[in-house]
Amino acid sequence: MRNKRTADILVTLLENSRYEVLPTASTEDKVLEHLPRERTVTVTASPSKGLEATFDPAERLTGHGYVAVPHLAARMVSGRSELTEIVDRLVGKGITRIFVPGGDAEPAGDYCDALSLLEDLSDMGRPFSHVGITGYP
Repeated sequence: MRNKRTADILVTLLENSRYEVLPTASTEDKVLEHLPRERTVTVTASPSKGLEATFDPAERLTGHGYVAVPHLAARMVSGRSELTEIVDRLVGKGITRIFVPGGDAEPAGDYCDALSLLEDLSDMGRPFSHVGITGYP
């Protein structure tokens, strides 16, 4: 009985796990080949590649039927004007979830941490149904 319960718990955890991918040229093809559409895919943000490299695959994966969660690294956003453009773009592509770390980049503008960006998102009417956060700025 105990082994059956443990197995059921493990199956549930695996069925509800998220898969984090790096935005590379082959990411989309690999996800399409190996990951069922009902899985959630998060796309990391890299200071060396910029946010476009995160948003583009997240939008394409959403178009393929995945729940794609782009990382919106606060320090990579210059300010509220750019944030508004990002929100409009992502929401327009059907993205309903984001993950907001502070990020590894030097601040590009107004956001030196995740909290300041989260406050602006709140002021914008909370445009995403789910916003994940980290335990560090």
